[in-house]
Amino acid sequence: MTKLAIAVAILALTIAPTAPQQGECNIKGNVSTRGEKIYHMPGQRHYDDTRI
Repeated sequence: MTKLAIAVAILALTIAPTAPQQGECNIKGNVSTRGEKIYHMPGQRHYDDTRI
């Protein structure tokens, strides 16, 4: 394997989405008091705090 192929494989494993656990969504969202729609993805700062 070339160094590029190895780097691509590592990157793909690093950013590959994980399957949602039962009852959970991969992307969570809420609406601010100003009506702004805010979405959170796994690994982002407020993802674990967001409830659906």
